[in-house]
Amino acid sequence: MQVCLLYTSELRKRLPSQVALRVIVGLESADDEVRLIYLNKRMPREAVERAVAEIAASGDNMGLWISLVFGPPGRRNEAAIDDLLTGISYSLDLAQRYQLPLDFNIHPFYPSQRSLRMHPDHPRTDLALLHDALAAARAELAARGSDASLFVGWQDDCLLYTSHQDEQSKQPLCPPQHLTMVSHCLMRVRAVIAVLTWEGASPTLRRKHASNDAE
Repeated sequence: MQVCLLYTSELRKRLPSQVALRVIVGLESADDEVRLIYLNKRMPREAVERAVAEIAASGDNMGLWISLVFGPPGRRNEAAIDDLLTGISYSLDLAQRYQLPLDFNIHPFYPSQRSLRMHPDHPRTDLALLHDALAAARAELAARGSDASLFVGWQDDCLLYTSHQDEQSKQPLCPPQHLTMVSHCLMRVRAVIAVLTWEGASPTLRRKHASNDAE
């Protein structure tokens, strides 16, 4: 992490001050047990906070993308939602402390080969639960007066069918109505990101966009 922070500081010096630099921090969970034991991330809380402090000290126009895992090993059902909200609240506190813009990458847990070896009984994220978690996350951001966006990344292309079952059976991963709920939620999240991106666009980009529309 130290090498990455040195590179970030050097990059900030080389970039024009009007260019925003956002650093992704793979927090994954604010719960030390989840982060250090279940996910085996060698990032104690002190290291996370030191990294954020150094990012803030790198120069002007810095910001954070905090990555969080939803439904990590050791946290199921309502505990998974609580873990996500704890991570969001902790990240908001850090960003406020160092006056850094903040956005979130939310990664629903996916049983990769590595995680299956470590946690063979932990299930893939339930999409209905993810829908509820995103709604709770948006409510938490609103209650805190934060304009942070939520980007949700699905880990593979098997949204409709699980890759860990018989390929011939093609059993659905979740009911269609759950896909619809999450799809609507993700569209709202993408709309927020689009608005934030457009509001931060340069005058040149806006003029180019207007010219393309006119054509």
